[in-house]
Amino acid sequence: MKSMRDGRLVTLTLGRPNKLNAMDADEWRALHHHIRAAEDDQNVHAIVLRAEGRAFCAGNDIAAMSACRTRAQARAYFLDTMLPAFTAMATTPLPIIAEVGGMALGGGVELVQFCDLAVAARSATFRLPELRVGVWPTVFAGAAPYLGQRRLAQRLALTARPISAEEAREADLITHVADDADLTATVAEIAAEVTAGARGATGQAKRFANRALVEQGLPAVRAALETMVEQTMFTAEYEAGVSGFTGRREPADA
Repeated sequence: MKSMRDGRLVTLTLGRPNKLNAMDADEWRALHHHIRAAEDDQNVHAIVLRAEGRAFCAGNDIAAMSACRTRAQARAYFLDTMLPAFTAMATTPLPIIAEVGGMALGGGVELVQFCDLAVAARSATFRLPELRVGVWPTVFAGAAPYLGQRRLAQRLALTARPISAEEAREADLITHVADDADLTATVAEIAAEVTAGARGATGQAKRFANRALVEQGLPAVRAALETMVEQTMFTAEYEAGVSGFTGRREPADA
């Protein structure tokens, strides 16, 4: 992950295009670190989260998930590594603007969900395929009721069908749609408007807008992750689903 500051704006770029910017433990730690580092710089007023290549983010790297061979390892990955990154996104006083230039899958949709503003290219798509892998979209499902997205969560999770950028805007998953060629310029224009605000007042506005998400949604997300680790992972369904992606079929440890 790359971090670049330009005036009052920090841009974080997911940089694994050969993996469709899928997230592993190092990427989750880097996201957490860069958000907190930007927050500590009093000259920074906002963050843009973007990606290299044709995808925004394909979610969690299946190889990273399948490397968790015990529940202790899974808890360390999801609860101690991934969750702090989402917590940082929700609790930082800095507004985070997603620049979605390609498909967002699974955890990539959840990254968009936790941003404060989201601008998508007209060709972008959003999909939650986790049920096809034997798990479920824990972060999205846990946070959705506190963001007015319960119906959207059910639609995306249960059908696993992609939705377009226009559909995502209508469902309030994103805030803006731009023509593909205009995406970066549109994000820059919105970021300029956001960074023009007073830093302290902007932080308070975000804090109260995210109050239900932070006070109720994040505990629900933690509970969902704990349930997934204890009851969903390491089952025959999960092993079969992961094997379909990795070709690995050895039994998992409990």
